Amino acid sequence: VMLAGLADTGAHLYNFYLYNNEPNVEVWENSPFGKSGAFDGPNPSYLEVMRTLPGLTGHILLAIMLIAYPCSIFLRRRNFNMFWYTHNLFLVFTIVFMIHGA
Repeated sequence: VMLAGLADTGAHLYNFYLYNNEPNVEVWENSPFGKSGAFDGPNPSYLEVMRTLPGLTGHILLAIMLIAYPCSIFLRRRNFNMFWYTHNLFLVFTIVFMIHGA
């Protein structure tokens, strides 16, 4: 799941780069970014994209994964309580994941 999440993040960043550096306004207007109406026009800033619901929930999901997965690998035996509490983030992860995909 962590590798798929990182690959998905990389793909989103690449798409953002492509659409943000596209000089043709028609390509922007036919893109999912342009059709959404969430942005004022072509070349939105990264902050504008992050302020959208998918952008915000995507960053939350990435933060949860970056906290939970290292704890599961390195702290499971040494500090079981930390492992247990970070894995309870799975409930938050599932809820945010459903909101992200809606």
